[in-house]
Amino acid sequence: MATKNLLLFTKKFPYGHQETYLFNELPFLSKAFHKVIIVPYDEFLYKENENRLSEFSNVEVYCVNKKTEKLSFNHLVKRELMVWRILCFELFRGREPINHFKFYKRNSSQIKHSFACAVALNKYLAENNISNYKLYNYWLHGGIIISTIMNKLVNKTNTNIVSRAHAYDVYHKDWYSIYPNSAYLFLAFEKWKLHHTEKIATISTHGYNHFVKLYPQYKDKLSVSRLGVIEQKSVSNSTKGNTLTWITCSNIDENKRVYRIPELISKMQMNVNWFHFGKESSQSDLAKLQDEINKYQIRDKCNLMGFKPNSEVISFYQNNNVDLILNLSQIEGIPVSLMEASSFGIPMVATNTVGNPEIVNNENGFLIDVEFNTDDLAKSLNAYFYNAELIEKKRSASKNTFLNYYDASKNYPEFIKTMLSN
Repeated sequence: MATKNLLLFTKKFPYGHQETYLFNELPFLSKAFHKVIIVPYDEFLYKENENRLSEFSNVEVYCVNKKTEKLSFNHLVKRELMVWRILCFELFRGREPINHFKFYKRNSSQIKHSFACAVALNKYLAENNISNYKLYNYWLHGGIIISTIMNKLVNKTNTNIVSRAHAYDVYHKDWYSIYPNSAYLFLAFEKWKLHHTEKIATISTHGYNHFVKLYPQYKDKLSVSRLGVIEQKSVSNSTKGNTLTWITCSNIDENKRVYRIPELISKMQMNVNWFHFGKESSQSDLAKLQDEINKYQIRDKCNLMGFKPNSEVISFYQNNNVDLILNLSQIEGIPVSLMEASSFGIPMVATNTVGNPEIVNNENGFLIDVEFNTDDLAKSLNAYFYNAELIEKKRSASKNTFLNYYDASKNYPEFIKTMLSN
């Protein structure tokens, strides 16, 4: 039986609808550690009917924002010193000193709240006699601030901090240079987080290269550790007939560009039955998609499924012959939806942006320009779906992509061994 404990900092998991990919990692963490304590630091309501946690006897949730207490005078003094310590670090050593000064009130409030969370967590650990633990942050985000303050408060302990880094927490202000339509994003305390985290695993090579270019002094603490999904015993095959089944799985918003699918379908020679899993970011986004569906008169071919639990999406793959999954985003990390599709050997269409080329290529699908031409894509797909040999080649290559790069049974044990050991 494992003897070490794990504090896993998430944004909201197991509450809300995000971070679903943690369901694939949690069984491996549960097996490797004596106890896994999940700390969702961005959750405040903690509605039990929204708790998606599966049954694990050694996994519990610490509702940190319900546990904070009025601080002692001694802690109040330490808190104010910590505020100035972190802000001065960014003002003199970070790459966005102006924003740390401009948003001083917001930034100092975040540190103060993180301090209260750190005090509550240290008290919980002491009361439960938990000393042998690891600090694992699922994001290079607010949990790092809590983790570093925890270490500073407990002088006799300086537990190594480990973090993954995904997309927003890697690029934030740099999204704009990649995706000009995005808003300028500011994520505070970047330099502090990088400096005080001992091991950082980006989920893509693109993210790794981005950090190494910005901060070559931290290269030795950076590595690539891909996410993974569970291998499926697929019953899904390519369509035998004249009606194709296409899938998209994402939010409906300006970046994901789901609204471009109707025009593409209208140009296909075969019939297409399109299923979209995911909800709209706003009513205007949904209205834009509905307008396109009406414009190309394909309502009978469109199935807007809304948000569905991941288990239902997987069940759909298992019980239907899916021919294609599409991701037309202007900017993207490495979508877990593509990993899941590749686990079934489903060919993929994706734009050549950020992390997409690490999972999609012209062997296992179609890697297209971000500003792709719909006529050209339709022409390629029309030719493809009449070529049985090419269909089987791409399906086989898609499955191999999963086996070689995104198999949870390989990726997560390796991550635990290299990042969370010692």
